[in-house]
Amino acid sequence: MEVHKELGCGFLEAVYHEALEREFTTQKIPFKSQSAIRMSYKGQPLKKSYQPDFVCFDEVLVEIKALSGLSGTEEAQLLNYLKATGLKVGLLLNFGTKSLEHKRYINSAESVESGKSTEVESATSVDVESVKSVDRFRDWEYPEIEDGKPTKYNWVVQHKDKFKLGYKTDIGAFTYINAKYGVVIEDFVQIGSHCSIYSISTIDSKEGQVLLKRNCKVGSHCVVLPGVTIGENSTVGAFSLVNEDIPDNVVAAGVPAKVINKIKSADYAD
Repeated sequence: MEVHKELGCGFLEAVYHEALEREFTTQKIPFKSQSAIRMSYKGQPLKKSYQPDFVCFDEVLVEIKALSGLSGTEEAQLLNYLKATGLKVGLLLNFGTKSLEHKRYINSAESVESGKSTEVESATSVDVESVKSVDRFRDWEYPEIEDGKPTKYNWVVQHKDKFKLGYKTDIGAFTYINAKYGVVIEDFVQIGSHCSIYSISTIDSKEGQVLLKRNCKVGSHCVVLPGVTIGENSTVGAFSLVNEDIPDNVVAAGVPAKVINKIKSADYAD
């Protein structure tokens, strides 16, 4: 993640909190910072309130830590917060280690009854931009695209006549798309900032259509090479190099990107 990349480990939580506020603003991620949430007990409101570090998209609870490592204690704390607030998704970020730790949990009705959360994605698989596949785009409109010029969201397409963009897609700032031989981005696809998507390579003259299938997610700073298909519902971790097809319903990461996990059907976004 950009904040950990810039600051590394070793600072207090307050430092990372302020940096995240700025990064969320830059990435146009809607959030509330340390906003009080009323809690309840057996259906009755409590006088005490809880102030999470962040609530993003009005649905995702984000807690940040600066510890030597995450343990079951932090997971249990996050689950309790989810149960008490009624929020369904929690993201736990730990900036205290050399490599950023971040885990995402879904608090389903089943998990509330059992007292256990469902861990959806591990630190190696996602960037904050894929915090949750929610309907963030109530007023979404197709952006105006001029060949070779930044959109209002500051991403660029060359050869726009060969570019197809699906419904309710999200492309991060400073992403570059070369669609000379075709780039198709299907509905609900999310692409992080600073990515590069090429349908032609000037290094080895390889060319071919790039297809990002419905509801897939590509983390920030990824490179997608010509002829590649990224499968439906799949997630590609940040800073990955995708030079081969990624199948449906998996998590992939690395240079080059390799499948590291499968995604259960219950975890798919609608």
